[in-house]
Amino acid sequence: MNKDVVIKVSGLQSSEGGEETVEVTTVGSYYYKNNKHYLMYEEVLDGTSAPVTNTLKIQPGQVDVIKNGSTHVHMSFRQDRRSTSFYCTPYGAIEVGLDTKDIQLQEMEEELHVRIRYGVEMSNEYVGDCSIRIDVTPAG
Repeated sequence: MNKDVVIKVSGLQSSEGGEETVEVTTVGSYYYKNNKHYLMYEEVLDGTSAPVTNTLKIQPGQVDVIKNGSTHVHMSFRQDRRSTSFYCTPYGAIEVGLDTKDIQLQEMEEELHVRIRYGVEMSNEYVGDCSIRIDVTPAG
């Protein structure tokens, strides 16, 4: 796959209050090393002006999402496992629990597709069920 890629990240959160969707499409970088797919891209979060650098490490059964900038977090998704991380913002840190239910990885010569289903807790309180879809295609 090309080094320059288009990355589309779609998220869905379902809770008692309904469903909320988020979608980001951006250009980023891709490389493959030590049996892992690496994606890097920048985004500007609501209420901030400085970009956040996102690094995704993807391999079968495992996805790591690392954000650095105005917010810092390292979220680890492991097939059928629970993990805890701290989402650090300018306003303080929030404990986030992730209960990964399913990770699907489809690797193709010029594309990469990832699906993650998981439950979320914040400060030990259930927030809802979520899913992330990551689609990577060559840029240009």
